[in-house]
Amino acid sequence: YSAFVTWQIFGTAVLRRLSGQAPAQQDRQIVRINTEINRKAGRAEYRPASFAGAGLNGYRSVSFANACHSARVTGLPFADGLVCIPAETEHLPKGALVEFIAFEND
Repeated sequence: YSAFVTWQIFGTAVLRRLSGQAPAQQDRQIVRINTEINRKAGRAEYRPASFAGAGLNGYRSVSFANACHSARVTGLPFADGLVCIPAETEHLPKGALVEFIAFEND
C-alpha cells in the first residue's frame, strides 16, 4: 500500500517527465468524510477512498477504511483516490472537509 501511494504522489509525475510527456494535473478537490478519523498525530497520511455520494453543500462524500497499514491492499482496486490527512491531525469528525487526490483515468 505505501509503495502504491508513493507511486501515485511522486512516481507518475517522474515517469511522465522522463518520457517527455507534459506533467498531468492532479485532480485535487475538497470532499466530506463519512466516517470520523481518530489517529496519532505526527505524520501526514494518505488513505484510499471511494466516492460515496453527493454529500452536503455541493461537496462529494467519500468512504474509506478506518485504519491503513502498508500490507493492506485489498481496498485499492475499489478506491477512486486518496484522502489526505495532515500530520497535525488527531481527530476529524464525520462530515469534516479534507483534501482528496483522484486517481488518473488514462
